[in-house]
Amino acid sequence: MNNTKNIGVSAMRRNKTRIENIGEKRYSPRELAYFKELILQQRSEVLEDLEVLRHSMAAAGRLDNGSGSDQFGLTFYDQSAGMAASEHEALLIDRQTRYLKSLNAALKRIEEGTYGICTRCNKRIERERLEVVPNAQYCVPCKG
Repeated sequence: MNNTKNIGVSAMRRNKTRIENIGEKRYSPRELAYFKELILQQRSEVLEDLEVLRHSMAAAGRLDNGSGSDQFGLTFYDQSAGMAASEHEALLIDRQTRYLKSLNAALKRIEEGTYGICTRCNKRIERERLEVVPNAQYCVPCKG
């Protein structure tokens, strides 16, 4: 049990040392505000996309809209195409949801003061990369 406690203390010390070593690599408050705005803008777009996709899936789920037509009038091809479209939309929802989580994690890193620092090598992530991929956790060499 003592060994487990020592491992936890050791991990906390490494994390504290990592954050202390980041100091000179951090982006300025002005730069962080720029990145935060960029992330919030992308987050807003993702939330809008998710709303449209969810609405589209809900609408596709109601084949009988009261007009007297039903799903039995559809050909096998029509039904297959509809299922493929629904599956595609479900995959898009999953992808956008994961992207939203990564944007939220980037916002958390801004608040913690670790945004823009590669989580693998502890070096500063290039500004150009963050402008294209604001949720990036790795610099280009580590990502590759």
